[in-house]
Amino acid sequence: MAARAAAADLAKISNLGLGKNTLAQISAFRKRADDAKRQLAQLQQQKTDVDFAHYNKLIRNKDVVSQAQKILAEFKPVTYDVQAQLKAIDAFESKAVRICPPFRRLLFSPRTHRRIVASASHRIHQTFHRIASSDTSVEQAQATASKIEAELKDLKATLKNIKEARPFNQLSVDDVVAARPEIGRTVDEMVKKGKWTTPGYDEKFGSEF
Repeated sequence: MAARAAAADLAKISNLGLGKNTLAQISAFRKRADDAKRQLAQLQQQKTDVDFAHYNKLIRNKDVVSQAQKILAEFKPVTYDVQAQLKAIDAFESKAVRICPPFRRLLFSPRTHRRIVASASHRIHQTFHRIASSDTSVEQAQATASKIEAELKDLKATLKNIKEARPFNQLSVDDVVAARPEIGRTVDEMVKKGKWTTPGYDEKFGSEF
C-alpha cells in the first residue's frame, strides 16, 4: 500500500501571524492546489483506453492501426532511481538549518533562509515529479537529468558555503559588506550626508560612549 502523502494545514499556517505578502502567496498557492485537484479528478474520470476495434472499422489501412496498437503496447516511460538525489536534498535541508546559526542570522533573515531552502528543494522535487508522472521521451529524460545535475551542483555549493561559514564573532566588517553589499552602500551614503549614527540604535542597544 502506498504511503499517504503529507498534507499541509493551510488554515493553520494562515493563522501564524505571517505578513500580508506571505498570506497572499499562500492564498494563491491554495487556489492553484485546488485547481490542480479538480483537474486531476476530471482527468481520472476520463476514458484512457483506446478502442482499436473501432478504428479498424473506420480505417481501411489495417496496418496503420496494428502498428499504432503495437507501439502503444510496447511503450514504457523512462524512469530513474532518484533515491540518492532525495537523500542529498534531505541532508542539505537538515544541515542548512543547523549549521552556524549566528552567521545564518547575519546573512539571511530566518524567513529568507527558509525561502531559499524551500525554493531549491521545491525545484528539485518538481523536476523529479515530472520524471515520475509524465510520459517522457529518452531525449526529454536526458535533458531533465542534466537539469537535475545542475540543480544538485547548486545545492552542494550552497551547502559548502554554509559549512565553511565562520562564527559571528570571527567576522570582519569586510566579511559583512561582502555578504550584504547593501549595508556598505547604506553606510557610504550616510557618510556622504554627514550622518555618523543610526537613528534608534542607542535607544535599542545602548551606547558605550
